[in-house]
Amino acid sequence: MTSEKSYSLDQYFLQYPPQKQDYSLKAIENRLDELGGFHKDLKVIHVAGTNGKGSVCAYLTSILNKAHYSVGTYTSPHLLNIKERIQIDRQMLSDDEWWSAVEKYQSYFQGLSYFEVLTFLSFILFKQRNVDFVVLETGMGGRLDATNVCHPLLSVITNVDYDHMGHLGNTLEKIAFEKMGIIKKDAPVVSGLTQEPLQNRLREKAYSLNSPSYLLHKDFQYEFSALKYPHKNQFVFYGEEKKTFEDLNIWNFFLFENLSLVLKCVEVLREEGILISEEALEEGVRDFKWPARMEIIQKKPLILFDVAHNPHAFHCLKKSLLSFFDWDHIYFLLGIVRDKEWSQMIDIIQTLNPIMGVASFESQRSWDVHDIKNVEFKFSSMKEGFDFFKDKLTESDLLCVTGSLYSVSEVKKYV
Repeated sequence: MTSEKSYSLDQYFLQYPPQKQDYSLKAIENRLDELGGFHKDLKVIHVAGTNGKGSVCAYLTSILNKAHYSVGTYTSPHLLNIKERIQIDRQMLSDDEWWSAVEKYQSYFQGLSYFEVLTFLSFILFKQRNVDFVVLETGMGGRLDATNVCHPLLSVITNVDYDHMGHLGNTLEKIAFEKMGIIKKDAPVVSGLTQEPLQNRLREKAYSLNSPSYLLHKDFQYEFSALKYPHKNQFVFYGEEKKTFEDLNIWNFFLFENLSLVLKCVEVLREEGILISEEALEEGVRDFKWPARMEIIQKKPLILFDVAHNPHAFHCLKKSLLSFFDWDHIYFLLGIVRDKEWSQMIDIIQTLNPIMGVASFESQRSWDVHDIKNVEFKFSSMKEGFDFFKDKLTESDLLCVTGSLYSVSEVKKYV
């Protein structure tokens, strides 16, 4: 039993720098190699992309669990607790298990960034538990992301859009180049890329590495019924075989697209000899959980939480709202990271003619709401804004809290 600490796990990891001076895989690779390079033997499904990575990871984990496999899942960032990032069979590990691993391996953490330390620790914990599979989400890019020390069984690239341009480049081609860095020799890749030049680039890279590639709208398709909430939706997947799911609790364009990628992944895994029954697939899809992604917090009046944080995600949020929901008045409470394209994001949802408020949140990355023009309501905190709008709602109204994971998690703490 690990002795009681005077500080939390969240506080402990804050001592490690948020960013690296030198973006390279050498530091984390060297430390893992010192431990025998065990990470190369893990059966990894590696997931990159601009949006949708987390839900793909959650779907894959749920399906593999229902097929009676033990699954280690590494995602980022977290909503409320750092322990959300490293889970086994969809359960957070105990403080004691975290601290035990920290105390045993913290000498290896020196010189690593915050994300590298957590990535290193995830490999350790998954190895200790002897999981059957690891579902591994990249942090930001792919090529130089700390997770890219693995040799995956399967790679997934959800989509590519403008985000993290300061690190990944200011064109889609440059961003895609970084994401495609997770494609490895002889490892199949499934992708939701829809831009034809990027699809061609992915095909070329995969071919050069002898890696089979499967592209959305080229090698597999999907369709869905788009019924208004609370009516449940039908989803149809067209891959090697047609697969239909009735009565899904999904009212989100993103999730339908991501589900299609996941079902193609299942087909590829089956071709690799991994046993996943139809029953496990059906149960895994229905038991999917991924909070704060078009999450319905309250039904009457409707309150939705969504961590959309870039223009592409805001377009999908707007499309989902128009397609799946009705309202008399729609309210938005926004909290956006200051270096994001917040002006463009506001413009996207202004077309819904909303009652809109902007709020600061508890992070050094919070925007300054005094800089925001043409917005009626400005709040010093997300809580203040949420309480203000919640009191105004009538039964047929809708409130959407969005803009960043930081701001949504701040509200989620007390709802």
